[in-house]
Parts: sequence; structure tokens; C-alpha cells
Amino acid sequence: MATYTAIQNVTKGQFQGGVLTFDIQNGGAGYQVDNITLPADIQAELDKVQGEIKSGALTPPDTIP
Repeated sequence: MATYTAIQNVTKGQFQGGVLTFDIQNGGAGYQVDNITLPADIQAELDKVQGEIKSGALTPPDTIP
């Protein structure tokens, strides 16, 4: 995502140096499930948690012990 965003900004003439932060709220982080179908209850819980993070109702810790 970072490389794509940088290239896109260069081609649009909008590139600015500095720090870019990618997270769930701006679509720069998330989860990927490859080659499997999750049970509906697990998928629903993942979608719920991701939605709560996006809305600000849930804040994940900065570090994981």
C-alpha cells in the first residue's frame, strides 16, 4: 500500500515527503484469508471488530506483550 500510494501521488503531482501512517481506518491494514472460507460466525465477528476499530469504538493496543 505504501509503495502504491507514493507512486500514485507522484503521477498526480501530489507527492510530499514525510511519514505516512497506514491503519485499519484508512484501509492500509486488515486481514487476509487465502483459499479458505471462514465459518459465518467467525467472519461476522471479524467484520464487527474491524468496524469497531474503524469507528473508533475499539482501540487496539499499541504493543502486544
